[in-house]
Amino acid sequence: MHTDFPFFTGLVAVVLTLGIPIVVIVARAVMYILTKNRDTELRKYVIENHVDAESIKLLLGDQPKTNRTFTMLRWGSILLGGAAGYMVFSTAGVKMQIAGVCIGMGVAMLVAFVIEMAMLKRQREREREANEQVVQKRREGSDERLYNQK
Repeated sequence: MHTDFPFFTGLVAVVLTLGIPIVVIVARAVMYILTKNRDTELRKYVIENHVDAESIKLLLGDQPKTNRTFTMLRWGSILLGGAAGYMVFSTAGVKMQIAGVCIGMGVAMLVAFVIEMAMLKRQREREREANEQVVQKRREGSDERLYNQK
């Protein structure tokens, strides 16, 4: 009975390795099809009901964009942390490698959070500096106009 365990582990690894990308591709295709169908129905509604341009702008308005800037950082750090935790626990001879995976993922999430906050702070500083430069140029431009008017 104990000899079947490596076979089962290998089978699970193969199924997950092949299954996850297939599920992701199928889910993305379904999302694409549903989005296209929704857009087509909205266009039909607009054409059939002779909706004016202002109403269309209200319907389609600026969709709030989700902040996906750090998604790859988060997922990459979670996966690396899980792998590192597994490696540490398995080389230490601990039987419960899943605990190492969980601990590694938790530490990786904390590290990703610290990195995100540092990057957001730098981004805000750059935006503030850019805004200050724009304000300074406007002031200089308005000073020149006042000088030229006199």
